[in-house]
Amino acid sequence: MANKYDKIIKELLGQMQSYLMEKLFGFIVRSVRPLPPKMQQTTIEKEADMLAEIELVDGTVMILHIEWQTSNDPEMVSRMLFYRMLIDSKYGKPVFGVVIYLGQAVINMNNTIEEPGLSYHVRMLDVRDLVPEIFWSLRILHTGSSRFLQVMIRTRHR
Repeated sequence: MANKYDKIIKELLGQMQSYLMEKLFGFIVRSVRPLPPKMQQTTIEKEADMLAEIELVDGTVMILHIEWQTSNDPEMVSRMLFYRMLIDSKYGKPVFGVVIYLGQAVINMNNTIEEPGLSYHVRMLDVRDLVPEIFWSLRILHTGSSRFLQVMIRTRHR
């Protein structure tokens, strides 16, 4: 719900001048192009590859979010940030997101967004960089999942 002062503030500061941008944010601005402030809200439905609420031994509770990726996606870091926003909005708990890469090509995805006012980093793991022994006890290795076994066979750790 809008605050009763929103309209007044928007009228006074809505067309923010370069001077204020410099004084408030330290921006030296060449030009300002106002954009429509109204944004359309649409129904967004995303399905994560894996979500779990976990509690660490120190009592920390968080949401673990894993995305399995089989190809290099130049938009992956943005997708993970978007997922993080949705997960945080739904569960209200810290989110630990990670991309586990299973692709054949060398992993080549940006994992950081650095912009004024935003710093985001997502962990990306190439399954070939993991020690294969950690997977030996998994049921998936015994159920004939050929894709997973192919990745593990060509692991860098032989």
